[in-house]
Amino acid sequence: MRLRVWTTALFVFGVLAALGWPWILGPQPPAEAPRRERARYAARFATYVSVLIAVFGTSGILALVLVRQERARYRRESMENLREFLEGTLRDHGRKDPRSDDR
Repeated sequence: MRLRVWTTALFVFGVLAALGWPWILGPQPPAEAPRRERARYAARFATYVSVLIAVFGTSGILALVLVRQERARYRRESMENLREFLEGTLRDHGRKDPRSDDR
Protein backbone atom coordinates (compact mmCIF):
# COMPACT_ATOMS: atom_id res chain seq x y z
CA MET A 1 0.00 0.00 0.00
CA ARG A 2 2.86 2.37 0.81
CA LEU A 3 4.41 1.71 -2.57
CA ARG A 4 1.19 2.77 -4.28
CA VAL A 5 1.05 5.96 -2.20
CA TRP A 6 4.68 6.85 -2.98
CA THR A 7 4.20 6.17 -6.69
CA THR A 8 1.08 8.32 -6.87
CA ALA A 9 2.59 11.10 -4.75
CA LEU A 10 5.74 11.28 -6.87
CA PHE A 11 3.75 11.31 -10.08
CA VAL A 12 1.42 14.07 -8.84
CA PHE A 13 4.41 16.08 -7.61
CA GLY A 14 6.07 15.68 -11.01
CA VAL A 15 2.96 16.81 -12.87
CA LEU A 16 2.52 19.82 -10.58
CA ALA A 17 6.21 20.70 -10.94
CA ALA A 18 5.98 20.39 -14.73
CA LEU A 19 2.89 22.58 -14.86
CA GLY A 20 4.41 25.12 -12.49
CA TRP A 21 7.52 25.78 -14.52
CA PRO A 22 6.82 29.51 -15.08
CA TRP A 23 6.62 30.11 -11.33
CA ILE A 24 9.47 27.77 -10.44
CA LEU A 25 11.97 29.01 -13.03
CA GLY A 26 10.88 32.59 -13.28
CA PRO A 27 11.14 34.68 -16.41
CA GLN A 28 13.90 33.98 -18.88
CA PRO A 29 16.47 36.78 -19.01
CA PRO A 30 16.60 38.72 -22.27
CA ALA A 31 19.31 37.91 -24.80
CA GLU A 32 21.14 41.16 -24.01
CA ALA A 33 21.24 40.35 -20.26
CA PRO A 34 24.66 39.85 -18.67
CA ARG A 35 26.25 36.46 -19.22
CA ARG A 36 26.24 35.74 -15.48
CA GLU A 37 22.45 36.20 -15.26
CA ARG A 38 21.87 33.92 -18.26
CA ALA A 39 24.22 31.33 -16.76
CA ARG A 40 22.28 31.37 -13.48
CA TYR A 41 19.03 30.85 -15.39
CA ALA A 42 20.61 28.01 -17.39
CA ALA A 43 21.77 26.35 -14.16
CA ARG A 44 18.31 26.76 -12.63
CA PHE A 45 16.73 25.29 -15.78
CA ALA A 46 19.17 22.34 -15.82
CA THR A 47 18.43 21.63 -12.15
CA TYR A 48 14.68 21.84 -12.81
CA VAL A 49 14.86 19.41 -15.74
CA SER A 50 17.12 17.05 -13.78
CA VAL A 51 14.69 17.00 -10.87
CA LEU A 52 11.77 16.31 -13.23
CA ILE A 53 13.68 13.45 -14.87
CA ALA A 54 14.54 12.00 -11.45
CA VAL A 55 10.96 12.33 -10.19
CA PHE A 56 9.33 10.79 -13.25
CA GLY A 57 12.04 8.12 -13.51
CA THR A 58 11.59 7.12 -9.89
CA SER A 59 7.83 7.16 -10.31
CA GLY A 60 8.13 4.87 -13.33
CA ILE A 61 10.44 2.45 -11.52
CA LEU A 62 8.09 2.33 -8.54
CA ALA A 63 5.19 1.68 -10.92
CA LEU A 64 7.09 -1.23 -12.48
CA VAL A 65 7.78 -2.69 -9.03
CA LEU A 66 4.11 -2.26 -8.16
CA VAL A 67 3.04 -4.05 -11.35
CA ARG A 68 5.43 -6.93 -10.62
CA GLN A 69 4.04 -7.29 -7.10
CA GLU A 70 0.45 -7.26 -8.34
CA ARG A 71 1.27 -9.80 -11.04
CA ALA A 72 2.84 -12.12 -8.46
CA ARG A 73 -0.16 -11.68 -6.15
CA TYR A 74 -2.53 -12.44 -9.05
CA ARG A 75 -0.53 -15.54 -9.95
CA ARG A 76 -0.65 -16.79 -6.32
CA GLU A 77 -4.40 -16.19 -6.07
CA SER A 78 -5.00 -17.81 -9.43
CA MET A 79 -3.07 -20.93 -8.40
CA GLU A 80 -4.94 -21.06 -5.08
CA ASN A 81 -8.29 -20.75 -6.87
CA LEU A 82 -7.32 -23.52 -9.30
CA ARG A 83 -6.18 -25.74 -6.42
CA GLU A 84 -9.49 -25.19 -4.58
CA PHE A 85 -11.43 -25.89 -7.76
CA LEU A 86 -9.57 -29.13 -8.41
CA GLU A 87 -9.90 -30.30 -4.80
CA GLY A 88 -13.62 -29.51 -4.86
CA THR A 89 -14.03 -31.39 -8.13
CA LEU A 90 -12.18 -34.41 -6.75
CA ARG A 91 -14.34 -34.36 -3.62
CA ASP A 92 -17.48 -34.21 -5.74
CA HIS A 93 -16.36 -37.17 -7.85
CA GLY A 94 -15.42 -39.12 -4.74
CA ARG A 95 -18.98 -38.94 -3.39
CA LYS A 96 -21.47 -41.49 -4.53
CA ASP A 97 -24.43 -40.09 -6.38
CA PRO A 98 -27.58 -41.52 -4.77
CA ARG A 99 -29.42 -41.24 -8.07
CA SER A 100 -26.96 -43.39 -10.03
CA ASP A 101 -27.71 -47.03 -10.74
CA ASP A 102 -24.83 -49.31 -9.93
CA ARG A 103 -26.80 -52.47 -10.85
